[in-house]
Amino acid sequence: MNESSGVKLWASGAILAVLVMCSIVPFAARAVYLDEHIYLHIAESAINNDWRFPHDTPWIFFGTRVDTLAAHTHPPVGEYFLALILRFFGDFEETGFRLVWAVFALMAVLGFHRLARHFTANPLFVASLFAVCPAFFVLSPTLMMDIPMLAFLLWGVGFYLDGIKGRKTSLFRVSACFTLSAGIGYTALVPMACLFIWAIATKRPLRELCAIAVAPVMILVWLVLMKAHFGIIPAIGVIQYFASHSSFRGNLLPTFSFLGGVSMLPWGFLALVDVAGKRFIVGLSALAAAIMCFCHGWPTLHSRLWFVALASSGIGLLMVFALKSVRRDLGGSLPGRGFLLLWLPATLLFFLLSAEMVSARYILLSLPPLFLIAFSRVRSVAAAPMVAATMMLSVLIAVGDYRFVNSYPNWVSKTVVPLQQQGFRLWSATESGLRFYLERMAI
Repeated sequence: MNESSGVKLWASGAILAVLVMCSIVPFAARAVYLDEHIYLHIAESAINNDWRFPHDTPWIFFGTRVDTLAAHTHPPVGEYFLALILRFFGDFEETGFRLVWAVFALMAVLGFHRLARHFTANPLFVASLFAVCPAFFVLSPTLMMDIPMLAFLLWGVGFYLDGIKGRKTSLFRVSACFTLSAGIGYTALVPMACLFIWAIATKRPLRELCAIAVAPVMILVWLVLMKAHFGIIPAIGVIQYFASHSSFRGNLLPTFSFLGGVSMLPWGFLALVDVAGKRFIVGLSALAAAIMCFCHGWPTLHSRLWFVALASSGIGLLMVFALKSVRRDLGGSLPGRGFLLLWLPATLLFFLLSAEMVSARYILLSLPPLFLIAFSRVRSVAAAPMVAATMMLSVLIAVGDYRFVNSYPNWVSKTVVPLQQQGFRLWSATESGLRFYLERMAI
């Protein structure tokens, strides 16, 4: 899977496209889950109300009525894309929406491949591993905002690196991609801040600093407009919510186990990387995970051992990242490499301090720098088997997730609707997919 062996760029893109569609087509009938129902509600508001302020719509959040969604956790760019799809379809339909939304997953993988060509010796393998890793594979068929946010972020970084390498590019494309990314999710500002810091530290030209700064400036302008319209600054509400719900101690242990479980096949990186002291990495990471497991009261010995297995894999992968950070596997100092070294720890620390809980979608934002540094050079003989093994793991997780999510509409149609037909009234303060189908199937 080494592109230097004769695989052309267009063929690499075709292979990556096939891998992406493998994560979407079989699961395109996936039911609404997580925050998707909120995004759809805001998209409908953009069509039916004032498109400039789609958050100006009432909502009931866990049984509590709010007049507007001004304090929603995302700016509205992603919902504008959903509104366009709603205009096309006329009404929400799971399969059609998810197939159209697949363009963002494809963009994300191709954007990552663009970076892999810059930072790694085996770009097709590293991009393929990213495409089939559990965090990306399971999120790809969803309507969550993480994938499109990441897609525009990666393309923006790619355009920026093209300019550094002397290729003909436009800083306008950098600013446009970064603005769209930040307009989909605030968290994209974290790696952008890392890029800005790196650019200052390496004394990049002022025009590049301005191009990077456009996105946060545009978000600031948008927040001022929201303040004028709603009387509040949306980001303040988001910060207050997560400040009251986050827990560094509660997030610390899951961060390592999620890294070990959703990045790739646990411990599979040992077969790929060529670093000294693999036994030392295994022993130290296992010891660290074993010590960590005593910081939590586990219900069973099995769950304790399962945590040690996953967390030690995550710790070991971080150790490989650290070891590869001080090496120059491809020779010399690659432009932008220092930015990757900032991106991973900054993102992990941000979610440790701010996240309500650790989840695969948060870990996803940390995977690009982790993969690009840890797998800058790999053992080619293990590349294809590791992609296949990781994909098998991802398929198993995706099938389990699909069955769980689709239990919501099935339960509503088989249980709630018959009760309503018998004259019963039901009240619910639930959120997520169950709430969506309760409202949709109500008679």
